[in-house]
Amino acid sequence: MRPENVLFVDDNELLRSVMMRFFSKEFQHVKAVGTGNEAMKQIQEKFYHIVILDKKLPDIDGLDVLDYISGKSPHSRVVMITSSADEDIRQEALKRGAFEFFEKPFDIDKLKAALRGMRVFKSVQASIDEKHKGMIYNLSDSGMLVMTDAVFKCGATVDILLHVRDNREIPLKGRVVRTSDSSCIPPQFPSAEDGMKYAVGMQLVDPPSDYFSFVDSLML
Repeated sequence: MRPENVLFVDDNELLRSVMMRFFSKEFQHVKAVGTGNEAMKQIQEKFYHIVILDKKLPDIDGLDVLDYISGKSPHSRVVMITSSADEDIRQEALKRGAFEFFEKPFDIDKLKAALRGMRVFKSVQASIDEKHKGMIYNLSDSGMLVMTDAVFKCGATVDILLHVRDNREIPLKGRVVRTSDSSCIPPQFPSAEDGMKYAVGMQLVDPPSDYFSFVDSLML
């Protein structure tokens, strides 16, 4: 059972009950609340590694709650959920720092896969395409989010050399699945002054076995 703290925020009481049962099988510490104010109170009182946040809440817009979490608890990873299929809302949520965005009714298996990808929050250095430096600050067994000094187009495939703590180097190949500016990156992480100002989402292509053992060593 995973040790992360999980907060589920949705005003639908039945959905909260169902998701509490689901998350309690996966995580040791789970809390569910029905309003934005309750969510912000929880964020004040406790660190939550993962927050699943509804866009439409009875008291506060979910995007405003996302802004609050990003400022108060920048290491929390937020998954936005909504009944709207508006692509502009999705892009706005990702721009403000959401890690994933799901439209209701969402596929529970896809949500589980997304949560598996959020189990680690450590920073490691990497070289990208032999010419560009990067700082990887979110790792999973299927992908990574990198801050880099290079602009990459979505769909591009790049070579990554991961520098791990015991002086090993793990060669990886990744496919760019998301690009953005640095506005969604918490200020604790490398800034443009370090030559790294672009956020790049990578989907890994056939990572070697030692990569999985390395990721497991970073488990919270």
